[in-house]
Amino acid sequence: SVSEIPFCSGWLGYFAYPASLAADTKTSAAKPIAEFNYYPWAICFDHKESTLNLLGSPSEAAYEIFEHLQNPDQLTQLKTDQAHTSSSSVFSAESFTPRWSKNDYAKAFDKIQHYLRAGDCYQINLTQPYRARYKGTASSLLIPLFTQMQPNFGGYFKSAAIELISLSPERFISIDDNGRLEAKPIKGTIKRGLDDHNDQQHINELTNSSKNQAENLMIVDLLRNDLSISAVPGSVKVDKLFELESHPNVHHLVSTISAQLKSGTPPAMAIHQAFPGGSITGAPKIRAMEIIEELEAEPRSLYCGSLGYFSDSGHCDFNILIRNLEFRDNTITCWGGGGITIDSEVDDEYEESITKIKRI
Repeated sequence: SVSEIPFCSGWLGYFAYPASLAADTKTSAAKPIAEFNYYPWAICFDHKESTLNLLGSPSEAAYEIFEHLQNPDQLTQLKTDQAHTSSSSVFSAESFTPRWSKNDYAKAFDKIQHYLRAGDCYQINLTQPYRARYKGTASSLLIPLFTQMQPNFGGYFKSAAIELISLSPERFISIDDNGRLEAKPIKGTIKRGLDDHNDQQHINELTNSSKNQAENLMIVDLLRNDLSISAVPGSVKVDKLFELESHPNVHHLVSTISAQLKSGTPPAMAIHQAFPGGSITGAPKIRAMEIIEELEAEPRSLYCGSLGYFSDSGHCDFNILIRNLEFRDNTITCWGGGGITIDSEVDDEYEESITKIKRI
């Protein structure tokens, strides 16, 4: 039913990955910490029922758009009209260039190994940006990218300074209108195989990997702790552990943690108290974030932040901003990386960081 559709109207936007107070103010001043727009109405497509639903408080224009969407002939005409007006903005981009050479990556990796051996952390996420110049409008990439990547928690957001396309496979936190919190951290990744047999070998390797399971468990413990700050004592549960999830580019291990929100705690406060997601920092979180800031080539900006919404229906849902494209000043930025532990091999980790975004 329509009442079960989580978003009807409300605030939709992103929280950027937190830049530290010590960050270079010249670069971080222009990049807001968060941007949200209020949407008084929404058109939601129900994938189970294959129906379109006009929700919230629609304007006259909303009813017109809704009519167009429900009438295929009018929609074809609308697309034709748009094609005539936007033929000048055909999208083109150069190849992506990594910020680091493999040697730069290896140096940062070695420093992380030093911190891990010294006992600063159990796991630290190491990432780097790739950039390309582009022309045209980013929104023209939405259909090809969503078709290619089939993200579970994808999205698009536009503001005055940026366009953001998120192809995220990972939920950070959702909270339903009964106050049930859910987090679905991803830890453990392997690339898809060349054929079915090879793919199954990769699945077996991932699901039987004690290293990947240990990494996943560390983050599950971290998130149990983060959720417990906002939860009714004793309500935090691990519903699923090391569940296999397959995507067009990789297989992942995903765990599901749930809890009951304390009465009187606003959903935004629960998001804030667990932010940023532990799967993209490492553990313990604060020390991992300090090391990330010291070693990575530049501040993460929106990458590893969170895109999502606070619906007027009482639901909220936020992803982890990974596998995304940030369009700013005619430049696309796309980051790739992964969690490093004491068992990690530099060649494997470097390859994994590329595998995750190669298909984009």
